[in-house]
Amino acid sequence: MEIYVLGYFLIPLGIVLLFLKPDMLFYLTVFFAPFTASALLSVSKIITGLQPVYYFAVLWVLSVIIRNTCKLKNIKQFYKHQLSNNKRKFINLTLLFWLASLISFLTPIIFKNKVINFAGNMSLKLYVSKGSVTQFFYLTLILLFTDLSVVFINNKERLYSTIKTFMYSLLFTAIWGIFQFISFYFRIPYPYYIFNNNKGYAQLWYQIIYNIHRVNSVATEPSTYSFFLLMMIPFVLIFWIYDLDIFKKTYLTILLIFTLMVTFLTTSTTSYIGLILILLLILILNIYFNFNKQMNLNKKSNRGFVNIIILIISIILIVSFIIVLATHMLNIKLIHIIGTLKFVSINKLNTKSGIDRRKGFVNAIEVFFHSPIIGVGWGRIRSFDLISTLLANTGILGALSFVAVVFYSLKSILKTINIKDNSLSVISLSIGISIIMGLFSFAVAIPDIFYYYFWIVIGMAISLNDIKN
Repeated sequence: MEIYVLGYFLIPLGIVLLFLKPDMLFYLTVFFAPFTASALLSVSKIITGLQPVYYFAVLWVLSVIIRNTCKLKNIKQFYKHQLSNNKRKFINLTLLFWLASLISFLTPIIFKNKVINFAGNMSLKLYVSKGSVTQFFYLTLILLFTDLSVVFINNKERLYSTIKTFMYSLLFTAIWGIFQFISFYFRIPYPYYIFNNNKGYAQLWYQIIYNIHRVNSVATEPSTYSFFLLMMIPFVLIFWIYDLDIFKKTYLTILLIFTLMVTFLTTSTTSYIGLILILLLILILNIYFNFNKQMNLNKKSNRGFVNIIILIISIILIVSFIIVLATHMLNIKLIHIIGTLKFVSINKLNTKSGIDRRKGFVNAIEVFFHSPIIGVGWGRIRSFDLISTLLANTGILGALSFVAVVFYSLKSILKTINIKDNSLSVISLSIGISIIMGLFSFAVAIPDIFYYYFWIVIGMAISLNDIKN
């Protein structure tokens, strides 16, 4: 076993907080949720190290269990009478998704050593692998964490604290991402051993397209960091546009500039398309608020239009500034910038990445047709998107139960967009678009479900519906 730099600080911190201030473990899980390339320690024969988010999530779940051990008799009473109907339904849906995944996990045991043959002389042998067991443990932990977070975020103070922690994490990772980009061109030794030290992903921080260094900050790769950015950008943009009073305008402006800069530097197709979709969604919704006088945000819609125009101009200026800076100070040729933009846009489908994604999707769908109801086993197939991955692994049963969880959270958000509390209305709108962008990322680039920031935002959507009351 090897302890890394982060481990020397965060491991003892977690143990101290477990006994002295266990609620802080929740907020540390939120803060370190995007740090997927980081590890506290590594164990021999295990491909990846222990990520900070898993460490703090486990400790927080343990703290909740320890604090409620003596109250086991009251849990049933609490579930029936103190937990809202909204939260009970959500917890039941996550349990349904877990059961569907459990059934698929048992599939290789039921059909032991069965071989599935599909196109290209490829085959898949059904058996329970160590990876499947680990993946199912991760799923169980993240769903348990989500359900507990729904109970934990039960007032405005905790909701605001969760959002603020996300924004602090976003600012830190954006600054670190910009430093990563600058260090490459100024030949500053990049300290990858701090945040990019995960045994299985350490090499992915050094990616170049047309002599342009791609930024992944603390995430495993640019597309993974884009996933986090696209789920956080709706909060920053909407808070800035509608002047949310829980943040100072100056702080939001600084956060917005850094976030937009690092989004451009990821050179990720997902980032660019996602940012355009976010702007379109905000613009369309603002038009709707402007024409519908019954909407609470109607009063802010005119100012919203002005801010959206300022925002679009700002994005153009930031991108222009980065291009000028790159060509004059960093000696990056304009032809390389244009080549990179073409590579991640119009030529994307013809690149190796685009071809691999198409093949992965087709192969996963073909596996799905061999076992369409319960899939071929949790964690057995991994394509390049969550849709085909879920269908192949868990079948219709697992995919539909996951859709039910997400749909219910979006349905819950619709009930809170038009409430009298302006702050909660703005937050509700931000959460709704954030979830939509999470689904967009899952559909085009993210095959794994184990991203805590997605599930924490889902949890906030459910909690918000109760907080408004």
